[in-house]
Amino acid sequence: MLDSTRRMPSNDMRSKHQTFRIEDELYTLINRRGTGNFATVWSSITSQGYRTAVKVFDLRNRRNNLNPAKIRACFANEIKMLYIIRHAENCAVTIYGSAIDLRRGLAFIAMELGNDTLLDRVENLHGTHLKRARSGSDYISTKDRIHIWIQLVNIIIGLRQYNIIHRDIKPANLIFFGSQLKVVDFGIAQIRSAGQYESPVRNHSGYSAPECLTAEAPVTSKVDIYSIGAILYYLTYGKAPMRPSSRAPFGVRRTRSTRVQNLLYHCLQRNLFKRPSHRWLAEHPLTTALEQSE
Repeated sequence: MLDSTRRMPSNDMRSKHQTFRIEDELYTLINRRGTGNFATVWSSITSQGYRTAVKVFDLRNRRNNLNPAKIRACFANEIKMLYIIRHAENCAVTIYGSAIDLRRGLAFIAMELGNDTLLDRVENLHGTHLKRARSGSDYISTKDRIHIWIQLVNIIIGLRQYNIIHRDIKPANLIFFGSQLKVVDFGIAQIRSAGQYESPVRNHSGYSAPECLTAEAPVTSKVDIYSIGAILYYLTYGKAPMRPSSRAPFGVRRTRSTRVQNLLYHCLQRNLFKRPSHRWLAEHPLTTALEQSE
């Protein structure tokens, strides 16, 4: 749930250049990288000179008018999920440690430091593509879309192998570590279980499955399938779908790629039982494409 465009709250400014102990290491916060509903992420440097990321939670609820108990629950849940998936280095961010500073009312998660978000990367790719693309082409190049899509499928397959449902996969929660795309922000993630209903998510990003917003259907791993379908829609048309539909936005020409059309149709189903399986996605021609054309 990170948004690098949000204005820095005054209380966050006080953390800049401060040093905190997280387990057996000292971390000095350098620059804010993003702000979400529950926490702020900073780039930092350790006492050994290593560059890392530190996620800082304000447990006293001095911002966003959130319930402090919910913030603590989010902090604890993220730690739990990150340790469960810590060996899946190719799909999820790696945790280094965590700590709570009761005197300051802050909690911390230290993790590996990435580069740009998928949101930033796609906007840069769009700018490059726009200069050489002909009128009516998709938002980014075919080659770039294939590379990103394959990594998205690998991410949700990795999550499923560890029985984790992320529930909030979106471009701002996907970070490039070099050329490797990984998912971050496990604050509202959950362990997969049959027939589980959850409270609706607080924010509607356009990438959330309908059952995450209404709690009228069980939350299953199909919510993450919907989310990567919505991201594919963004890679193709430059915006998230307004509703569960594969139709192109008003005034935008439908993509010529029949493979993308097919994926969007199946992933963006309102009825979760009509969405494809992880195996179907892994075997789809777009996912298995080794050539750089669709």
